[in-house]
Amino acid sequence: NFFRMSSLTAGVAYGVERGHKTRGFKRSRPQGKVAKRSKFIRECVNEIAGRAPYEKRIVEMLRLGFDKRAYRYAKKRLGRHNAAMHKRDLMVGVLQQTRLAEQRKKAEAKAQKEKEQKENKQ
Repeated sequence: NFFRMSSLTAGVAYGVERGHKTRGFKRSRPQGKVAKRSKFIRECVNEIAGRAPYEKRIVEMLRLGFDKRAYRYAKKRLGRHNAAMHKRDLMVGVLQQTRLAEQRKKAEAKAQKEKEQKENKQ
């Protein structure tokens, strides 16, 4: 019988089933998942040190509307398709945050100006 023979030949030095038999290997945590502490440290470094020059260039390309060019540049720098896509998405988020901050700043300045004008009239 084939199955009986394969169990007899388990651990031999030749054939498809060659080598020492082991159990499968299990990861202790999911690959690619970032720990809370690592994420916090990266955010702090980005906030204090600012963005890398290539990231600034990607943001500038996105600001001008060159999404595909930004992806290509990120892929050239990072080397992997998925990493480039992820980086581009992150930089789109950064761009949106800066635009929202600018809008808030303008709205606050406008409200302050209107308040001053009301006080001057009275």
